[in-house]
Amino acid sequence: MHNQQLPAPIVLLTPSGEDSLLVYTYDNILYHYIISVSNASVKLIQVGQIALHGIIRAPPRVRALSWILPEDQIRRFCI
Repeated sequence: MHNQQLPAPIVLLTPSGEDSLLVYTYDNILYHYIISVSNASVKLIQVGQIALHGIIRAPPRVRALSWILPEDQIRRFCI
């Protein structure tokens, strides 16, 4: 369906809301994607990322994260 290259292995992969996906990697970065589905194709559109250096000391110990996307960004990035 879709292949997304990341610079580091994934620690946590979790849905967020109805059409959003959070991906947290070993390099301590949280990526936020909107899942765009049209016809028979699926795309991940990156809408944000945040480095958590100095906030999270041990990425492999993370069990859950969340991110709330403002409504104006949801409308802007949904295709």
